[in-house]
Amino acid sequence: MEECIMLPWSAYQAVLEQMAEAVYLRDQEQRLIYLNPAAERLSGWTMEELQRHGTLSREVFDEDCERGTIRTRTGCLLSVRVTVISVKDQGQLWGTLILIRSLVPECEEVARGADMGVTREQQGGPEHAPVLIAQCGRDQRYQFVSRQYADLFQQSPADLVGRHPREVMGGEAYACLEPYIEQALAGSPVEFETSLPHLPGGPRVFHSVYVPERDASGAVVGFVAAISDVTQRKRTEQFLEEQRRVLERVALGDELHKILDQLCRSLEQFSDGMKCSILLLEGTVLRHGAAPSLPESYIKAIDGVPIGPMAGSCGTAAYRRERVVVSDIATDPLWMEYRDLALAHHLRSCWSSPILTPQGVVLGTFAVYYDEPRRPTPAEIELINTATYLASVAIRHEQAKEAVRRSEERFRTLYDDNPTMYFMVTADETILSVNRFGAEQLGYQPEELLGRSILTIVHEDDQDAVSQGLRSAFAKPDGVTTWEFRKVKKNGECMWVRESVRILPAAAAAAAAAAAGPVSLIVCQDVTKEKALQDKLVASEALFRMFMDHLPGPAFIKNADGRHLFVNRYVERTFKLSRCEWYQKTNKDLFPLSIAAQFEGHDQQVLCQGYALQFTEQTEQDGEVRYWWVTKFPIPNEQGRPTLLGGVGLEVTALKTAEQALRRFAQIVSASRSLLALIDRGYRYEAVNQSYLERVEMQSEHMLGRTVEEIHGRECFEQVLKPHIDRCLAGQAVNFKQWFEFPQEGRRYLDGQLSPFFDEHGIVQGVVLEARDITEVYYLEEQRRQGQKLEAIGTLASGIAHDFNNILGAILGFGELALAAGQGDQKIRRYLNEILTAGKRAKDLVQQILLFSRQTETRWSTLDLRSVVQEALRFLRASLPSTIEISHHVGSTPMPVKGDATQIEQVLLNLGTNAEYAMRGQGGHLRVSLDRVELSTHILQAVPHLRPGWYARLRVQDTGQGIAPEILPKIFDPFFTTKEVHEGTGLGLSVVHGIVLAHGGHLTVDSEIGRGTTFTIYFPLLSQSGEDRADEPFGEPPLPRTGKILILDDEIALVRFMQELLETWGFEVVAVTDPTQALDIFRAAPESFTLVLTDQTMPRMTGERMVQTLRAIRPDVPIILCTGYGPVLTDDQAQALGIKVLLRKPFEKAELLAALRTALTCHEEESHWSS
Repeated sequence: MEECIMLPWSAYQAVLEQMAEAVYLRDQEQRLIYLNPAAERLSGWTMEELQRHGTLSREVFDEDCERGTIRTRTGCLLSVRVTVISVKDQGQLWGTLILIRSLVPECEEVARGADMGVTREQQGGPEHAPVLIAQCGRDQRYQFVSRQYADLFQQSPADLVGRHPREVMGGEAYACLEPYIEQALAGSPVEFETSLPHLPGGPRVFHSVYVPERDASGAVVGFVAAISDVTQRKRTEQFLEEQRRVLERVALGDELHKILDQLCRSLEQFSDGMKCSILLLEGTVLRHGAAPSLPESYIKAIDGVPIGPMAGSCGTAAYRRERVVVSDIATDPLWMEYRDLALAHHLRSCWSSPILTPQGVVLGTFAVYYDEPRRPTPAEIELINTATYLASVAIRHEQAKEAVRRSEERFRTLYDDNPTMYFMVTADETILSVNRFGAEQLGYQPEELLGRSILTIVHEDDQDAVSQGLRSAFAKPDGVTTWEFRKVKKNGECMWVRESVRILPAAAAAAAAAAAGPVSLIVCQDVTKEKALQDKLVASEALFRMFMDHLPGPAFIKNADGRHLFVNRYVERTFKLSRCEWYQKTNKDLFPLSIAAQFEGHDQQVLCQGYALQFTEQTEQDGEVRYWWVTKFPIPNEQGRPTLLGGVGLEVTALKTAEQALRRFAQIVSASRSLLALIDRGYRYEAVNQSYLERVEMQSEHMLGRTVEEIHGRECFEQVLKPHIDRCLAGQAVNFKQWFEFPQEGRRYLDGQLSPFFDEHGIVQGVVLEARDITEVYYLEEQRRQGQKLEAIGTLASGIAHDFNNILGAILGFGELALAAGQGDQKIRRYLNEILTAGKRAKDLVQQILLFSRQTETRWSTLDLRSVVQEALRFLRASLPSTIEISHHVGSTPMPVKGDATQIEQVLLNLGTNAEYAMRGQGGHLRVSLDRVELSTHILQAVPHLRPGWYARLRVQDTGQGIAPEILPKIFDPFFTTKEVHEGTGLGLSVVHGIVLAHGGHLTVDSEIGRGTTFTIYFPLLSQSGEDRADEPFGEPPLPRTGKILILDDEIALVRFMQELLETWGFEVVAVTDPTQALDIFRAAPESFTLVLTDQTMPRMTGERMVQTLRAIRPDVPIILCTGYGPVLTDDQAQALGIKVLLRKPFEKAELLAALRTALTCHEEESHWSS
């Protein structure tokens, strides 16, 4: 709603009659009392017809929005812009004035502007500016002014009323308007445009209508002025004209810097104080293009500035390929490097847009500077977009011209200086063009040959053949014609040439030689020397063939493409193919692909390296595989470049067969992971494979010839190996399993087999040893047996825990209800608190049993490491013997970490178990401490996977026997153990190491023989203001206290507790213990239940099956699933089934309340979004 105006109707009516907008006037009862001629023309409705409607209904237009529709008398709907103005008389609302303007011409004008890259806001026009209203009396003093009119002079309407226009706008501006004022006071309406240069907001151009105001007698008593600001339109019209001039200069090929300079100047005229700059991108730096209004010193300073992410406005815009708007250079970090330079030249704001090709390639930047902080208006952005587009057109046009020029230069260079003779000849044998090289070869200048007949430089004996060849070529223009003949030089000498002729069609001929019809392009090469060499070649060829045919093996020559040019008679006889059948054939044409690929690989190797190489190659003929020792060598041309390949060879099939058999056997032995050895009757090693050498860390030459006793020691030899070897030397095969010591790997469990080694006479000359390392298998089997025991214990614990959880749930629940009901007797309340405390301890104990037996899922969460350590210490005290004293120190500051409490407890339990073994038999002291420590970059240089910051440091120190230095690096290896067989698996510290790394931590160990061992573990702490508070709620939503809840649990005490508790909270509760009965109740009225709370483990039906059945009846019903132990379902599985909350038994009142709140809140949110 526009501002209210206060004018006498007689004064305002004169203005309304002249307005181009449709005007409707309604009284307080919304009755139509006036419409101007423009309104009748727009809608087709007359005053009387509209009055019969009673009111201006929505059938005419929608007045509640700025844009609406108007239904014409013909039934058409027109898009219109609506303005509603309140009209008051002596302060009382008298009616409303409605101005309607059709948007159809506006849309057409916008479409025309879009074609030119100009928006509607740029086009301006009086209909876009608010109408400024002023009413003056006969003495020209203001009687009324609108707010917009007063804003023009930066004053209020009250400040202007009663003052003379000369006093308000100044003498110079008044002199411009005085003739029109006098004309209006003389009784004639006047419409004009004028410029007022000295207004407070700067120069403006106005479109004005002055209408005389008369009294009842018809005498002129003043005038009413309706004024529109058309400054923007005038500037835009000028900018459009400048655009036309820029495009005209681009089309005419004007110099780029002049075009860019004019483009900057044209945009600067649009806004006062605007300074434009265009920079061109060269590589990664920006060069000056145009900046007519920037200081010369500033232009030189930024010429060559590199682009980058923090390179001011222009460098950053080119780097990002997007507009960068810096409203205040003094504070924007992008200008940090160039701020002093800009401020020294009084530049405060800079908006830069990248100049791009249609493919997104950056050409430069278009920047706008102001000497004051400011941001661009939408109109300025559109103008800058247009200017940027015009700059892209100009730059790309310049680049295209330069590319054409360089292309022409390259073509002329290639044509004139190409070491080949080129002629263009017409069908009547006239030379139109010849390149410089071709003319020089014949002893001419190019211009001496132009216009002459081609036959004048052809030997007279060849002229008829050349003429006939040209006629044939023009008769059949497709393809290329080649011939050889003699040309005559200017000095009379003859040269043999080979010519290739191609006919160019008329279009190509016009472009290449400005010819009116088709021409022939003749490519000519001097082959005089080739002709001279042909005779010598024939003689040498005969000698070469005789020599090659007498070689005792294959011989051949191929070209660079692998095609055979020659084979000797040996090849013909061996492969039963004549020389003609070999000629121009490749290996792929003659041999299977695998063999051909072998030959070609060797050929390419020789041609690439440029010298002779020897190869063993394979062929197959009639199922017989044959091997050849072949020498291949490159054959260079006159320039020394290998263009041919020669080869000679001998057959080595018998030798190759023997070598392959020996190599296969050696590879089999070396590749075996088993330990293989041949031992003679003197217990000395005659042969060993690589695996054996690696285990004993010896080289073959150092081991062969040495005895088994020297390698494995006297004790192992006498007690283990010698008895087995002796039995085998007696002719028996021996199998055994035994522990052995190796230098680096320590004790390994081997499965060995000894077999007699017989000579050709059947006499045992030694034994063959084969042994496999089965240590991992041994430990895995031990681990499997331990796992089965633990699984049995876990199953038993889980079943007991389920029943305990149900019982504890009832105890805790009714205890809380009793505590809430017993408000008076403090003694009873104390008893109840003790019951609840004991119940919670029992609940924690059940949870610990489940954790120990692995019946709970691995959960990563934010937890306080102090409580985890204290809980693990309780287990250690219960499990370690009394001979070991346990002390601990846990800091008072919270230590939040992200991790799995069960796994961290496992770390402490494993370390405690190891400490107990180290102090077994003598007792000792186990110290556990937990504190905070800050690790700096310097400290963490040796631990690159950790980041500097705060860590929780957990130390476990014992006073045991310590760890020997030589085995300290191996203690974290899987299956490494110093314990006796059956006392450990060697996985304890490996598991500890893996858990610590999985938690992003680090583990160190310090130990000294006789002084004990200290394990130090670092866990990264979560920041107090960051991740550890990411899960904190912003506030719990209120719990609805109404609704109907169905409870299903086979534990009747737990059902009664939940029913009584929920009823005290205001819910209607239906509680049952039979799943079938629960389904019948729900199926009878599914929509009546707000929520269902069901147990997981029940007779005849699981909670999971119950959920599926309930959701089949009513898919959106909120469900809470209670479980007594384990996680039968993960959270993801529960969500997939539609379960809102998984509630662990036993739960307390607060946990049940939180579960209800979560389930009902999720349901409400899903209902909201689905609606």
